Amino acid sequence: MCTQAPNEVDVTGPVPRELQCSMCNQSLCRPAVHGLGDLDGDSIVTSQITASWTAKLHLQCALWSPEVTEDMQDRRILLNVAPAVRRGRALRCKLCNERGATLGCFQEGCPAVYHLQCAQSVGCQLQPHSHEVRCPQHSQSRRQIEQELGRLSVPDEESEGRTFVPRKTSRKNQQVNIHQG
Repeated sequence: MCTQAPNEVDVTGPVPRELQCSMCNQSLCRPAVHGLGDLDGDSIVTSQITASWTAKLHLQCALWSPEVTEDMQDRRILLNVAPAVRRGRALRCKLCNERGATLGCFQEGCPAVYHLQCAQSVGCQLQPHSHEVRCPQHSQSRRQIEQELGRLSVPDEESEGRTFVPRKTSRKNQQVNIHQG
């Protein structure tokens, strides 16, 4: 996806718009973040936002946006990417004050919203399996979260004790292309 090799990208200057993630505004030539689950950090998603705008973004940035879900039959298809990108362009990150932030604190009434990298760097609590985010002010200990989510567990032999957190989904299917970097 990158037209430059990662070691040729000027990290001190501005990243050209065509090489920026439409959510985090960072270079597509590098992974969004490290250490958040088993996602391939080099994966890039393209999505038609308007007739004249095709957005490019990190797969991680897309998947951490609450409205984006994976199609149940084909995990290569992401749903609701365009609405997530449009919503993010209207919001500013609490840490860096740049547009494109889509990760809001899951605490009801909290206005904090971040880019994925900013959430990680400021110390937000990031739950890789449910993609829940809690700002530093509303972070809880891991034990408190497990107790809280334990009420949603489905303890049968198929679930292997995993916790399932329901996520809102939309019936509108939108196919996006995922490219391996």
